Amino acid sequence: MQHPELYGPFEYALLVQHLWDDGDRAQAFFWYDVVAARTAALMNVVWHSIDHSVAGPDNEVEFPLMLRLTGLQPLQWAASDPETANAVAHRAFAYEARLPPPPGIDAAAWSSWAGDGRRQVADAMDGAFDQAREQRRRRGQYVGPWQEPGRPLDDAWR
Repeated sequence: MQHPELYGPFEYALLVQHLWDDGDRAQAFFWYDVVAARTAALMNVVWHSIDHSVAGPDNEVEFPLMLRLTGLQPLQWAASDPETANAVAHRAFAYEARLPPPPGIDAAAWSSWAGDGRRQVADAMDGAFDQAREQRRRRGQYVGPWQEPGRPLDDAWR
C-alpha cells in the first residue's frame, strides 16, 4: 500500500483479498476500486498501443476475471450503502489517477490513454450501486450504513 505504482493486477488482487479476510472491508473496497481504475487504464493503454485483439464489442477491453472475482465480496458488501460506496469509489479513482504509470509503460502513452479507461470504470460505477440497493431491498438483504467496515481509510489515500 506504500508504493502501489510498483505492482500489477495480481498483487492488487492479493491485497484486496488479504484486507477482506482481515475484516478491513472498507479498505478492501477502496483498493478494489484502485485496482479497477488502474487495470482499466492499463488495459486501455495496452489496447491502444499494442494489441487490438483483446477488445470486445464496441472496443471495450475485458476486465480480467481474477479481478472480477476478487471484487465480488467487497462490491456486494459496499452495495448496502450506495452513497458511501460512490464516495469511496471516487476517492479511490482520484488516488489512482495520481499514481505514476506502471513499470514498463511509456509515460506518454499512459497520459494519453489511461484516462479513458478510468472514465469507463467511473461511468460503470455511477448508478450501479443505486440499482444494487433496490435489488437488495427486493431480496430482503440489509440496506443501510456499512456494517463492520474495519479500519478506516488512511488519510493519505486521497
